[in-house]
Amino acid sequence: MMLPILLSACLLSPGGDVVARMGQRSFRAEELGLWMAARSGHVELWPFVMEQMVLAEADELGLSPSVAEVEAALAEEQQGLIDRFYSGDREAWIRKEAAMGNHPDDAGPRRMLSLKPELALTRLALRMRVVTEDDLAATFERDYGDLKEQISIEALFFSFYTGLVPGEQRPELTLLDSRTRARAEPARQRLANGAPLDELLELADPVESDFLERGVVSTWRRNLLGVEMERAVNSLDDPGDTAPLVKVWDGYWVVRLLRRREVSLDGLRGELRQQLLTAPVTGEEQAAVREHLTQKYAPEYLLK
Repeated sequence: MMLPILLSACLLSPGGDVVARMGQRSFRAEELGLWMAARSGHVELWPFVMEQMVLAEADELGLSPSVAEVEAALAEEQQGLIDRFYSGDREAWIRKEAAMGNHPDDAGPRRMLSLKPELALTRLALRMRVVTEDDLAATFERDYGDLKEQISIEALFFSFYTGLVPGEQRPELTLLDSRTRARAEPARQRLANGAPLDELLELADPVESDFLERGVVSTWRRNLLGVEMERAVNSLDDPGDTAPLVKVWDGYWVVRLLRRREVSLDGLRGELRQQLLTAPVTGEEQAAVREHLTQKYAPEYLLK
């Protein structure tokens, strides 16, 4: 963990800047900082300075995340973990974290200290992003290929692992398969009979993704969810068509076609540009921001 984060976290302790006591003697965050700097400061110096440059640049450009925005990002991050590993059971997550000495009431404020510069770095990378004509053409070819169609589907996922407690022995896969199929098939039949998707969302399991929003994949792309889903989607011709259950490695998908329409690069240019401008930031983009900041601020490292 970076030195400034450790020191800041110390200031969140119940004793204020007092981080430890030994009899009548108290040890303060400043002493800890000096001790750490003398032993490992040369290792932590670059991350510390880079973090300060990121925060300074974001502040200068009006991109600095507010406390409310950092809190919202933390809540979203935690909820993602709960949905993914604990089937949405927040109490189970709290018990597990507490057993490992990471109670959320303590870990949350510490995570916020590192989350703010991460959000700032992402905003700086998005500000530097440029979309070219070659980018648009490559994205169109990737998403639509030879079909030159835009396909939208409704999709519900039923996981083999819903309801299992982390750490407990899992049942045989055949039992998990039959249980999951028994949950998924009634939902598929209702969808095939024309039931609104909203009526079935709570029956399905949450999916952490950037392509599925409340059960709708507005733009189906090749290789999005594997060959099994590819075959199922390609077998649907008319809006309302529903595929048989689609088995994948970790569960079943229920799929209904919303629409198919012919598309061209010119017709989708604006949509593709927005898609590329808001896509997740890559490691290469983060590295480019760091290089830009290093050139701009020209930091001098004096601690050896």
